[in-house]
Amino acid sequence: MAGSLAIPNVIGNLSGPTVAASLLDTNWTTIRDYVNNREIAAGGLAARPAAAIAGRYYFSTDNNGQILWLDSGSAWTPLGVGIVARSLTVVDDVASVATTQLAGWTVPGGTLGTTRAFVIDVIGDFLNNTGVNQNSPVLTVIYGGTTIVTDNSATSLAANATRYLWQLHAVVSAQGATNAQVASGWLAWIAPATLGVLSPTTFVHYAVNTGLAVDSTAGQVLAIQATNAVNNANYSTRHQATQVALV
Repeated sequence: MAGSLAIPNVIGNLSGPTVAASLLDTNWTTIRDYVNNREIAAGGLAARPAAAIAGRYYFSTDNNGQILWLDSGSAWTPLGVGIVARSLTVVDDVASVATTQLAGWTVPGGTLGTTRAFVIDVIGDFLNNTGVNQNSPVLTVIYGGTTIVTDNSATSLAANATRYLWQLHAVVSAQGATNAQVASGWLAWIAPATLGVLSPTTFVHYAVNTGLAVDSTAGQVLAIQATNAVNNANYSTRHQATQVALV
């Protein structure tokens, strides 16, 4: 992007023998404001000012982003790739069949654009210590109020005092327009085992979703949700960590 600095007063074109000092002050102020406005500012994404100055940069540093943004004068555009959301908060959805948000963020408008994609990875665990087999909970990724991927094919999981492990992976990609996306994902249920040891018993469910039409020019909520199969104090779905990368 070419610079747009213009010096308002060309001193050499003015008639002498004296020149108003205020014209020099105006020139210097114009240069100062142009340079200062285009220094890279850093802070939380929520503190980013509204897009208004073409050529300005902002580096978001909090859990809602580690991305360099460019101001076009009317919108912020992400540059490069990086983590745009992260949650390390443990959320335990227990003794409830209501849909519960395990993690979620408001994605700023313009983040996905027409060619970008979100890569979402979620790690959690699950307890069925009810004494009988129970269906697995339904885990869902929501973007802009639209279900991106969901696991609605219940797996019957045997009762066990040790928690099952699960991993959810999803990709949401723009499809050449700001209101067109495609998505895919998989969810693995891992039988109770020693942490860090590969389990020989794993159930994997896959999903593909086309024809999505979320308006990515507006801020949209990206969320991971769980809905338990039964209301029981010994049945719980637990979120451990989520990371969302922009690629």
